[in-house]
Amino acid sequence: MRAAHIVLSACFVVVSGAFLQGCTRAVPAAEVPGTYEAHYPFGKGTLTLGSDGRYQQTLQIGDRTASTSGDWRYLEDQNILYQHCLAATNGFGRLNANWETPFAGGCVVPVTKRFWVAGAIEIDGDEMYHYRKTSK
Repeated sequence: MRAAHIVLSACFVVVSGAFLQGCTRAVPAAEVPGTYEAHYPFGKGTLTLGSDGRYQQTLQIGDRTASTSGDWRYLEDQNILYQHCLAATNGFGRLNANWETPFAGGCVVPVTKRFWVAGAIEIDGDEMYHYRKTSK
């Protein structure tokens, strides 16, 4: 009886791990361009990645707006690199005090697709808030 319990528990762990591994998958480069939105308790962000390698990013916090644009590219490791990005949060879900000032260098953030069949493409710029693709 005890051996059967151990075998069933081991099977459950293996199946659960396989299921969780399959919840995200690599995103083909052709699917990455488009418009993405992030919603924060204090505002909203819009990121448009053009198929020409250019991007436009806008943050709206309260009655203020900041925008930036530049070049972007999809890297082999399933990340995007875009130059002079804006960061609405400080990495811990709170408003970044310098959200209106673009970073001097580039931002590298992962791109994921939730679930195999019908999941949305997300750009994970923060642990709590993600840009989710809204249109091509």
